[in-house]
Amino acid sequence: MKKDDTSETIEQFHNYLFKSINRYKKNYGNIVEMLTLDNDFDNPDAVLQAADAVAMLYAYYATLFHKANKRQQHIETAYKLWKSKIDAKIKILLFVKNKNNGMTSNNAKPTQSDVENYFNNHYTEKEEYIKWQNKINKISEIVSQLRIMRDTIDRRQQSIQIISNLLGKCIDKGFIVITSKKTKKFRRKP
Repeated sequence: MKKDDTSETIEQFHNYLFKSINRYKKNYGNIVEMLTLDNDFDNPDAVLQAADAVAMLYAYYATLFHKANKRQQHIETAYKLWKSKIDAKIKILLFVKNKNNGMTSNNAKPTQSDVENYFNNHYTEKEEYIKWQNKINKISEIVSQLRIMRDTIDRRQQSIQIISNLLGKCIDKGFIVITSKKTKKFRRKP
């Protein structure tokens, strides 16, 4: 599959997810209420709807997380390439400086510590370095937030599955009796 085909497929998937999420938002007054089950933890329809919503939200945030994580890796790789070019220039500069101060060629080679110190003293205040750090910090924050959302929804998905299993056992044991084929649904928006 070509890169463009992959991007198009992901975009179609996102559009499908947005439609589904918007459908939940439109049909139900509060998606958070649906996901927390509020007072409907013993309502089989509510539990099934919550399980469906959580699965869609998990897929949505997992996809966004994957995309952002890939972008973060790309930015960090580009930064490392930029920094390695600067480090190479610094090594040459320090080597020449050491040679001019009377060192032999064998002793004039700067250590990695010397290169890092020079970089920290002369490059960390420059605009290009600050731009790189801002890019890295911004994408890192986005990845962190998406990881939190994905993991939170995953844990909620697990708890809804436990509630569903418990509800099934309660129905099987007769602790909960379903009086009709269809139980009440979540409150809809007026």
